Amino acid sequence: RHQGKLLFDLIQAKGVGEGIKHFFPVGTDKNFALSFYHLDNLRTNHQDCQFLTDWKQETGPLSYTLGANLNDLGYPEYRFKGNLNCKDQKWPTTFRFEAGQQGKNPELYLYPCQLNMSWRPTSRNRLDYKTSIYYREDLSSSLVINKKYQHNLEYLQYWDLFSLKNFQILFKIKQEFNYSERYQTPYYHELPSLSLKTPDINLGFPGYYQGNLDYLRLIEVRGEQEKEGYRTELLIQRRPLGKKLWQAGGFALDLAHTHRLQYYQVDAGTFRREAISFGLTGTEKFTPRLTWTNTLSWVEAEGTAPTVEFPRLVTNSYLFSTGGHMTSRLGYNSKILTANLAGGYNLSRKDN
Repeated sequence: RHQGKLLFDLIQAKGVGEGIKHFFPVGTDKNFALSFYHLDNLRTNHQDCQFLTDWKQETGPLSYTLGANLNDLGYPEYRFKGNLNCKDQKWPTTFRFEAGQQGKNPELYLYPCQLNMSWRPTSRNRLDYKTSIYYREDLSSSLVINKKYQHNLEYLQYWDLFSLKNFQILFKIKQEFNYSERYQTPYYHELPSLSLKTPDINLGFPGYYQGNLDYLRLIEVRGEQEKEGYRTELLIQRRPLGKKLWQAGGFALDLAHTHRLQYYQVDAGTFRREAISFGLTGTEKFTPRLTWTNTLSWVEAEGTAPTVEFPRLVTNSYLFSTGGHMTSRLGYNSKILTANLAGGYNLSRKDN
């Protein structure tokens, strides 16, 4: 079968182009196609040409695609790309890459180049590994514009304790390496990051509460220098579950309470800060899937954080300012779409 396309570039007014794509009958689980496109470029007075080829194949849980482009745009461009996808239930894996030469000032590039591997022996634990490479080089000067590597390892485990279900622990290791001859930017390692979360626990009269304990060891590498810092954060928050203060139709009013502690340890010393908030949460359920939640609270905060000594280590600073706070979130949740729009306002008007 044949497929023809007539191209119009109306946004940049480059000209009018035409092309054809031919599919070859190579099998029911395979797909091979060749394409040719031509554009009479009125802006550069050049006859732009593009040659493309694609191969797709699927065998059981394994599918892959390969593609190549060769372009003559007054200067040569070429690229080669591939995508491998394994839909195994216990070992889902994906790998994708693209490499080639692009631009009037020619650049050699390799991105994206990503490998994602998972091990999911049960529904209550999983191990994920992700690695990526980003590379760009100016061929005219042999200058390495960007050379980045990233490795992520995550382990998630759920377990039960007596009648309490679904305690959660998340262990992460993240390493970044950034070697660029043009941009001298720092990079960071999280060695490790640990998060412990409790389920929603019914405490009786106070209501349902949930606890979170997070730990992070962060290393900053800037040239030949390294800087190390530690952060521990404890969060106890009331959950909008159980009996409400007041309810009418699709609207419900409930109490809001959070207690947050942060400890920092850096070369300059130890820092500590604490914030306690009380307020009200109003939830309007327009439909079973569309919900609007607003929280108005008063916060009492004290302490300091290494915002100057190690700013990358510091988190959630806007929550540690005494005064009124208002947050709002509009959420939609269905089987095929989940969307959230959230924002807030610090009534104390402090630039924090």
